[in-house]
Amino acid sequence: MPTAPYAPKMLNNVAIALVLGLLLGAAMALLFENLDTSLRSEEELKTVSGLDVLAVIPIYDGDSKGEEMSVISSTDPTSYPAEAYRSLRTAVQFLAIDRPIRTVQVTSPRPGDGKTTTAANFAVAVARAGKRVVLVDCDLRNPRVHRCFGLSNEHGFTSLLLGEGTFEGVGQRIPGEPNLLVVPSGPIPPDPSELLSGKRAQALLAGIADVADLVVIDSPPVLAVSDPLVLSAVADGVILVASVGNSDRNQIAKALSQLRQVDSPLIGAVLNRFKGDSSTYGYGYGYGYGVKNTQEAAKKSAKKSSNKDKEPSPTLIGSNDNN
Repeated sequence: MPTAPYAPKMLNNVAIALVLGLLLGAAMALLFENLDTSLRSEEELKTVSGLDVLAVIPIYDGDSKGEEMSVISSTDPTSYPAEAYRSLRTAVQFLAIDRPIRTVQVTSPRPGDGKTTTAANFAVAVARAGKRVVLVDCDLRNPRVHRCFGLSNEHGFTSLLLGEGTFEGVGQRIPGEPNLLVVPSGPIPPDPSELLSGKRAQALLAGIADVADLVVIDSPPVLAVSDPLVLSAVADGVILVASVGNSDRNQIAKALSQLRQVDSPLIGAVLNRFKGDSSTYGYGYGYGYGVKNTQEAAKKSAKKSSNKDKEPSPTLIGSNDNN
């Protein structure tokens, strides 16, 4: 039995409680971080994919709404996102030095990663470099290309597949983009996979490539259906789009595994909807440098800026001998 009154060491107890609380909090944070497999950075995308990241696209208003404002390369060509899409164009141009790239397929692991927005802006960026570009919506299950440009989807690629139209009849021009032709999906068929896997689809896409410098194919997500695997057989290059917060690292790996099993010609990845400092956008360069000046110059001389943007680039993508 104690002979003196007990006096708790309050300060020591508080200190111990604080230390234990911090340790517990750190342990919980580490646990949640390990459980969270969502994509967060360019380095994570490089690690999980084993691919070069061709461009980092910053998040911006309209990039997931399927509206005309989502094609920012056309509506706001001096913006940071538009510059990032031009960096994607440049990256593909350099890849085309070693081998011709006439048909590029754009896909993603899952819906909502921004593959359609990426395909549309990439097509505009290449067209503004003076190349004849045809953007084909081969997502015959959830078509959105026509919504990006505000076009009719009454006739399109399915019309060609079913022999119910001509290329000249289904292709639609975009105001202000004379080098770009858009072929929407057309009516949704009952069995898209059967149509896309047929010889007619391959022949049509090959024929389109013969009259263009570059064909950009918007295809469904890899993990949703088998259509992207079929379409990759007619592509010279496949770009995988993954988005921060929406893409899962395990799903990215699974999608790439499926593409590699059919020998898809993967040429790189795009990190979409990146939230960060503008100086980190693009392909290895700080695109904050000089952008304000170029934006002001563009406002003073919009016509001159537009003409300059449409000059042919020094490196050709799929140059056609008939140019």
